Amino acid sequence: MDVKEAITQLTGLKKYCEGMAECDESGSYVFDLDVQALDMAITALSPPNEPLTIEQLREMDGEPVWCKWLLPEDRAIEQGKWFIVISGDKAGLEIKRPAEYGCHFCKIDDYGKTWLAYRRPPEGDEDK
Repeated sequence: MDVKEAITQLTGLKKYCEGMAECDESGSYVFDLDVQALDMAITALSPPNEPLTIEQLREMDGEPVWCKWLLPEDRAIEQGKWFIVISGDKAGLEIKRPAEYGCHFCKIDDYGKTWLAYRRPPEGDEDK
C-alpha cells in the first residue's frame, strides 16, 4: 500500500465513523474522537496543499485539479471548482469541468496573477 492508498482508506474509515456518530448516540463521543484522530492522520500523510507549479500542472494530463480565479471579473468561470487537466503547452493549459462540454484555456503567463490550481480545495473552499 502506498501513501495515496492509505489516505483513501483512512478517508473511507472517517466517513464511516462520521455516519456511526450520527446514528449511535451512546457511542457518538467515541466516534467523534475517531474522526478527529483520522483527520489528523490524513493531514499528516497528505502532501502540502500549496498552489501547484507550472511544471507540476504540465505533468497532470487527465488528473483533477482545484482551480481558483483571483480576479472578480473572472466570474464567468465558477470560482473554486474541480477541473480535469486536458493538455498543456508553453502558452497555456486546457482544463475541463467534469461532465461538461468544451474546455477553458488558462494562460500560463497569468498563473498566480489571475488563477491558481491546487491538488485539493484550500481550507475554507468547497465544491458546491
